[in-house]
Amino acid sequence: MEDLQKVLNVEDSPKTSNNEKELSEGTQTPRTITQVTPNGSTLWIPHCEFDKKPFVGMAFENLEKALDFYGKYAEICGFDIRSSTTYKKKGIVFLKYFVCSREGIIKPKPKKSADVVARYKRSTKRIGCKARLILKYDIAKRTYHVLKFEEAHNHCLVNPTSRQFLLGNRKMTLLHKNFISKNARVNIGPVKSFRLFKENVGGYENVGVTMQDFKNFHRDLKAYIKGDDGKMLIENFIRKRDIYTGFYFDYALDEEDHISRLFWADAISRKNYCLFGEMVTFDCTYNTNKYSMVLAPFTGVDHHKSCITFGIGLLAKEDSESFEWLFRTFLHCMGECMPTYLITDQDPAMKIAIKNRYKQDKLNAESLHTNPQYKTPLPIEKHAGEVYTRKIFFLFQNEVYKSCFKTYIQSIEKIESVESITVLDSTIVIASYLNG
Repeated sequence: MEDLQKVLNVEDSPKTSNNEKELSEGTQTPRTITQVTPNGSTLWIPHCEFDKKPFVGMAFENLEKALDFYGKYAEICGFDIRSSTTYKKKGIVFLKYFVCSREGIIKPKPKKSADVVARYKRSTKRIGCKARLILKYDIAKRTYHVLKFEEAHNHCLVNPTSRQFLLGNRKMTLLHKNFISKNARVNIGPVKSFRLFKENVGGYENVGVTMQDFKNFHRDLKAYIKGDDGKMLIENFIRKRDIYTGFYFDYALDEEDHISRLFWADAISRKNYCLFGEMVTFDCTYNTNKYSMVLAPFTGVDHHKSCITFGIGLLAKEDSESFEWLFRTFLHCMGECMPTYLITDQDPAMKIAIKNRYKQDKLNAESLHTNPQYKTPLPIEKHAGEVYTRKIFFLFQNEVYKSCFKTYIQSIEKIESVESITVLDSTIVIASYLNG
């Protein structure tokens, strides 16, 4: 988990050139000495420098350092190792075996029925290799020393093109993990990432891991951020906004606290809109592959006739309410400056939304830049015409007019500190009089 967090926090990956030496160390073909036993079988004895080779009596502080030393020796020589038999006494490991990965023989399991046919054909690496390192605990010195070292193998050691598949040589470094993470952010999967990494380091033999290792880490990365990717996205946008003052974003959540609407634009996009925002193209025919959200970019053309992006939106639904929110958010980001032309597809919900930042904008302009006709000389009517929209003003004006000419005060009574005024509708009184 710590490695995954480091990868997510890294902004810039290390330069590949600084790691090529690390990835390609020890790619030389291991030298071996062959021997023929009396029974006619062949043994391969790896040859390496003396200081990198264990010997009987060699001491180690603990088993971890012994395993690390024997593992590096195996990498140089071209074979894999694994942990084997462990003998304990009073909670202390006093005898430990590290063996070649091809040690032992797997006996086939008896078939339950003669009609049963194996679904998969499997192969095994184990052929009874006797190469091993046996360590014994020294109670007096509290160290482990090599009790027995068997260096001869009953199989040939791997060549440079096959060494990439050895477990000892398959080490996921921060370079690998950061490369996979960066590619995942732009929807590049582990298979393509593996091939791109191969091109960077000069060949599959220099990658250092297998394609399956890339897939496994990509799987772990997705599992680590599952359920929190929306939160991580918003936190990332908040950091960008704090660092870059021209960065703008806004979002909305649904009833399950999932991101249902999202819009963002950086300083360059906003500047481009100020210069080239007379005509905007809005296309929402794209879907993201994981959450099926609609990708809705606002694009235009600059003075070089090159396509430029003004902002990007993500919508969970293609309804008029979502489109209206996106258009208003876009205008707010761009300082309420409307484009002269807006080119869109034929989505009916979008037409409704556009007809509605247009109908409302028209009504707002009418309320701000025109004066209504007043029916009374009352100051309250004039004040209402200045602060109310036209629709609300006409409702208010109708009530004011009726209060002046269609109603009258019948009586005023004052009981203690309470003043009671009776107002009647003259039209009702007149109708009642005529009927009477």
